[in-house]
Amino acid sequence: MQQRKSHRKSRKGCQNCKKRHVKCDERGPPCAACIARNTESSCNYGKLDARDGASVSSKSSLRPSPVPPPSNDDDENPADGLRLAELELMHRWSTSTFKCLCILPEDVQYLQVEVPRAAFRHDYVLNGILALAALEIAIGDHTTDVSKKRAYLGHASRYYALASESLRAALCNITEETHHSIYQCSMMLTVINMALPLPRQVEDNKFDKTRPGMLDRMVTLFSLFLGNGSIVLKMRPENLDAITAAALARLSTVIDGASPTLASGDSMAVDEPLDPYQEAVKQLRECFMLDSDDSIKGFSIAFPMFAGPKFALAFKRMEPLALFIVMHWGVLLHRPPPQAWWAVGVGERLVREISEMLMLKIQPADMLEWHQNLTWAREHVGLPTWCYEN
Repeated sequence: MQQRKSHRKSRKGCQNCKKRHVKCDERGPPCAACIARNTESSCNYGKLDARDGASVSSKSSLRPSPVPPPSNDDDENPADGLRLAELELMHRWSTSTFKCLCILPEDVQYLQVEVPRAAFRHDYVLNGILALAALEIAIGDHTTDVSKKRAYLGHASRYYALASESLRAALCNITEETHHSIYQCSMMLTVINMALPLPRQVEDNKFDKTRPGMLDRMVTLFSLFLGNGSIVLKMRPENLDAITAAALARLSTVIDGASPTLASGDSMAVDEPLDPYQEAVKQLRECFMLDSDDSIKGFSIAFPMFAGPKFALAFKRMEPLALFIVMHWGVLLHRPPPQAWWAVGVGERLVREISEMLMLKIQPADMLEWHQNLTWAREHVGLPTWCYEN
């Protein structure tokens, strides 16, 4: 007969685990084993020996130890309850919880499949998933009784603390490989903070006494959202290729050089402030930067929305500066994402018409940058270029 492996007995487990002669995880009440067996209401720890009290209190704030490896004992593995609870929470995420973060249809695949895969590599993502799934059951599952809701609320608090701890360390070194995972975990924790003013069916005296008021919580949420925004900015590509950066620099030179005080006879004169044009150039630069990130392809199609109504009016009037800026947008339209079949050819035709119109109507005397960018735009969409001599 196989000899049982020796193990350290615990004097601090709950009464239910002692009766079943299984090791308690000592993290309750309720402990993971009692949750798995639906015996949360009877999970209690009794009185601790005086010699153990200081040890328990000092360890209660530490991070839980890793799940131990399976043993060959005939008795139930003491980690089974915790593993079952975490399996339930991961299943909940993949079938329901992920939907609360979906904004676009494209988010479904990412949140349902890719984010759990990231949890294999990053503890903060795993704990964030488990925390948000537990909170959803506590708040949104109306088939769960109140005692179980409170147990899931305890799970959410515990995993939230673990996710926060590991996320703080990850924020010190955001890399290209980790920034999406860090952002997703940060959003999970923000959502949890927003949900913590609990509905009536989950409230109890313990949370009523410890949680801050709504205004205080909103102050915290503002800080969290600002933090999320800073992560997004770090995710955004900062460097354009040298050729594109030079073209956009020349574009800014042209716009800034078109003073509204120029004589009306000058073909480059404008009769209103340059702010709408400068703002459009700023937004166009953002589009070029985002377009260089393969994960955000197609964003540039929305440039007219961000350029603003004043710029749209200038374009409607066929103002030369507005046409010149839109020609640069045509370069972006010439490289749409594969699914944007409806945009194929639009960029090339737009650059062709605008460049030919500007060459016929505009003859600036000393605008080398103007002609250089006309050539640059035509070259990028596959049109014949012109030779210009200053």
